[in-house]
Amino acid sequence: MKLLIKSAVFFAFFLCSIRTSYRATAQVPRDNFSNEEASWYEVTNYDVSCEISPVRRSLAVTALLTLRALHNDVTSVRVFLHKEFTVKSASSGKQALKFTPLGQSRDKLFFSPTGIPLDIELPQRLNKGDRTGIQLAYGGEISSVINEVNLVSEPLTELALYSSWFPLVHEGAHFTYSLKITLPVGFICITDGEPLQKTDDGIKTVYIFRRDQPGMDIPIVVSNSLKVKRLEVPGFRAEMYYRNLEDALAGEFIQKFIDGYRLLEQKVGGAVGTGRLVFVVSPRSGWGYSRVPLFVVPEVYMLKVLSEADGKMESMHGCLHEMGHFWWRLASSATSDDWINESLAEFFSLYTCEQFFGREPVNRVLGRYVDRVKRLKDAKPIVETLRTDKNGDVLYYEKGALIWEMLRQKLGDQKLFDALRRYYSAHRSGPPATTQNLIEAFSAETKGDTNAFFQEFLKTNSLTNLRIELGVGK
Repeated sequence: MKLLIKSAVFFAFFLCSIRTSYRATAQVPRDNFSNEEASWYEVTNYDVSCEISPVRRSLAVTALLTLRALHNDVTSVRVFLHKEFTVKSASSGKQALKFTPLGQSRDKLFFSPTGIPLDIELPQRLNKGDRTGIQLAYGGEISSVINEVNLVSEPLTELALYSSWFPLVHEGAHFTYSLKITLPVGFICITDGEPLQKTDDGIKTVYIFRRDQPGMDIPIVVSNSLKVKRLEVPGFRAEMYYRNLEDALAGEFIQKFIDGYRLLEQKVGGAVGTGRLVFVVSPRSGWGYSRVPLFVVPEVYMLKVLSEADGKMESMHGCLHEMGHFWWRLASSATSDDWINESLAEFFSLYTCEQFFGREPVNRVLGRYVDRVKRLKDAKPIVETLRTDKNGDVLYYEKGALIWEMLRQKLGDQKLFDALRRYYSAHRSGPPATTQNLIEAFSAETKGDTNAFFQEFLKTNSLTNLRIELGVGK
């Protein structure tokens, strides 16, 4: 995620900075839900039916969760739902289940500040490997904008895990889903799932989606004001949803997204869920995020940047950062290793912009980054910094991108991209990426030639010795 900021609304949960590119920052709750407790079970699939009333700003939902026990003696589960929802029932098959909302609990999820826990007693004890289904019926209003990106309203409904609109067991889980969305006629629905069916009776429109590739969220965007542009090329199809952009510009953007996607495939390898790209310019302010094959950016940011110098490149830069997370989402976002995700998404966004627009506008971005990094005060080493810390955004996105640009100049394009391709392949479906295993991987690739480099720029607070040659690429 990367904040697009220039928003008129300031939330205490977010530490917003005015930038020309995306920055997403979240304050860590004091008491995160115990990972140890969550690791006793997991959700493998959701089957969700949701009717949305944009005028009433409300949802009515039934959700069937397929659970799998990861240990013996599992007798209850805890899920998180939006604090304004009322749970009507919980059941397993035909058997009603006892449930207890814990509105005063201090347990929180990292990215879902409005979720409150709901404890559900299971009908029988589960042992490791056992599966069961729990069905919840719930609903109610979402009366405010959550984290600047989730809301229910007539012009726009946008929901994801940030609002706990579906029953979250723990963040970071990966699951499949089936999704039925019922809307008033005239509204469209966009998700990261494959659209299977759309029916319209003149009063309501029903969409059916399915996602067979495990993911960590169920994002939906609903609007009655978006246009769509589609482009299909052999082996690939892309959709772009927008409101206030010129149609010709939307056509140019969607072609560049396809070209950029293929460039990253060439350099790094195939992203999970290849063959489809869904881009939404959401009619709001706030920040952007991606869920393969979907990525979302705010219209307020995009229109403002397009009006400025290098506007087309700068707006493409922000969009490509989010698309970069189709690949670079290998490390935990709750640890300092998250710099890997953000720095590589930023570096590859700038690299792709260099291929599209030339080196000169990219030099200007890198020059700004050098100036901001050198002006930092009280900066800690990246390995000791969380993205939510005071200097986290500048260190992760800007110093991080500069680190990879310096390494590119040190090793050369071929050697750097070959190393990153192998590193991505090793962690795409394998163990999480960490700073330590990244350093070890590059040490093996370069016979130790990068050890001192990473020591200086990751493990110390070195800020001034940024050896960037802005002429590279000319």
